Order: sequence, then C-alpha cells, then structure tokens
Amino acid sequence: MDLSIAIQIASTAATIAAVFVALYVHHDSKTAQVAAYLEHDRDHGAMLLMVKNFGSGIARDIEIDGFDCPTSDKRLSEYIAKSFIVRGVPMLVPGASRSTVILCGRDLSEFSDSSNEIVLKYHVRSFWGRQKTVEDRCVLDYYSFAGSTYTKSDMHEIAHRLEDISKDQGAMSSSLKVLATRLQGDACE
Repeated sequence: MDLSIAIQIASTAATIAAVFVALYVHHDSKTAQVAAYLEHDRDHGAMLLMVKNFGSGIARDIEIDGFDCPTSDKRLSEYIAKSFIVRGVPMLVPGASRSTVILCGRDLSEFSDSSNEIVLKYHVRSFWGRQKTVEDRCVLDYYSFAGSTYTKSDMHEIAHRLEDISKDQGAMSSSLKVLATRLQGDACE
C-alpha cells in the first residue's frame, strides 16, 4: 500500500470523525437542564417550589420523586396534592418554569433547619433521536432562608397605598351621597 493512500484514508477518517464530533457538540448544546429550587416570596410570606428548564432544549414528562410536603396547613396540602408536584409537567420549553406555594406563614419558621432531597426525572432526545431519561437530584434547603431579613417590595407598598386611596374614595363617595340627598331634600321644599 502506498503511503499517500494511507494518509488520504487517515485524513478522510479524521474528517468524518470531526463531523460527528461537531454534530454531537451541537446536539449536546441543545439539551434541557431542569432544576428544582426554593424561592421566597417576600410580599406574601411564602416559600415556593420552582421547577425550571435552564437548558436550551425541550424537557418532556417531568416527574418529581421524594418530595415530602412540609406544610401543616391542610388546605395547602390539598392544593399541593393536585399540583404539578404530584401530577408532573408534560413539557417545559427553554426558560419555562412552574411554581407552587409549599409553605406560608408560621410554617416557614418550623422548617428553618431542614432540607429535602428530591429526584427530577425527565425525557430528552438523544443524539440518535430516541427518548433518553435524565435523572437529577436536587436539594431543597429550607435552612438557607432561616434568619434572613427581608423587606417588602415596592409593589407591596403600592398595593397598600391603593387600598388607602380606595378606602378614602369610598368614604368620600358616601359623604357625597349624603350631601346629594340633603340637597335634593332642600330643593323639594
């Protein structure tokens, strides 16, 4: 075998391998990356469980295993039992998320020193086009929110000011109605 033929075969094989590597890297950059985490809603004094797709691909059939409902509020427990935590999420596109309240009020302080590990299972397309199941573990750390000092947002302040304006308007409206009734009574005499 001639040396030039061997070099051509090697360079052709290297080119084909480079194309496959480029295709794999391109496919891998378009995969879903789903994570679950806790977020504190300062305005409502609540803890939210967030599930978000941080990747650039679609995640399908997302399931949450191992979530231990921390709330002592029976009504909230009923809502959680009907939420995506139990039922799953059929699909999350890149950047999409789901959230639900899992703790509120006094329950927040009761779980200030605990954490919970959950397992997220979801399907993505593999390099060969088949569905592949991805399993990630996420730690929900309630303790990292303990002892933190929070202030209300500007939206909270605006909402309170609007309530005050509404009450003042209601008082003015009733005063104007009384005045109008008196004026109508004076006009009839």
